[in-house]
Amino acid sequence: MVDVSAPLAAAQVEVESLMVDACTITRDVDGVRDDVLDPATLALVPPDPDTAIVYTGPCGIAARSPAGQSTQSLIADGGDREWAARYTLKTPLAGPVPEPGDTVLITASRDPGMVGLEFRVIGPTVGTFRLSRRSEVELRQ
Repeated sequence: MVDVSAPLAAAQVEVESLMVDACTITRDVDGVRDDVLDPATLALVPPDPDTAIVYTGPCGIAARSPAGQSTQSLIADGGDREWAARYTLKTPLAGPVPEPGDTVLITASRDPGMVGLEFRVIGPTVGTFRLSRRSEVELRQ
């Protein structure tokens, strides 16, 4: 077996140096189990605070457009249908693996229009020679 650890480590440093945005990833650890029913609206209301910080640090966002696939998808939540733009989130390989449903908030970016955007994690993508954590995320408007 060939040892590729040194070349991969050097490439990983280079890839992480390109993560010029910053983000915070949060997770609703208890889901709806800790939500309370509002008797007036009959809606589940989450407690405040309802999330835990999973990761804060450098990241990168790129449009997801594999050959022949759209970056848009139709989603349905509670009977509402809306379009969500899909992207790839990159975080350092040493960081935690984002889980489906986690929220990603862009806190700094070289593109000022991205600051404050929130994405929902669809799921991680994995691979033997990955140089960063990658997760498919969607921007919900």
